[in-house]
Amino acid sequence: MNEHVEEGNRKFAAGDYRGAEADYTRALELVPESDEAYFGRGAARVRIEDSPGAIADFTKVIELDPGCAEAYLLRGVPRYLLGDREGAGRDWAQAGQLGLEEGREMLGRLIAPPEADKGNRTGGLRRA
Repeated sequence: MNEHVEEGNRKFAAGDYRGAEADYTRALELVPESDEAYFGRGAARVRIEDSPGAIADFTKVIELDPGCAEAYLLRGVPRYLLGDREGAGRDWAQAGQLGLEEGREMLGRLIAPPEADKGNRTGGLRRA
């Protein structure tokens, strides 16, 4: 694993999402096709509310590793936050098809009737 990815992982775990994003970006400068670096940067971008950047990074992970269920799951979050419920639903459904139970759960929340919401305007979904 690239040392910048490892440092990004440490910063992410410590809650330094901007620092983590910078380290993952440095990792990509050295290894442009690193799915680990794209995944980490996408997760950091979700945390700093850079939804378009997160979507782009998770899309790249999926291009590099189409079987990465977690990338579909996490790409659905910024899509949902940007109002793309259909795109989020497709991503969560794909995550579920790849065996990630959380994908099925997120999709279930997305299609739940409004009365199941119990006052939460995001239908049980929360910002990362």
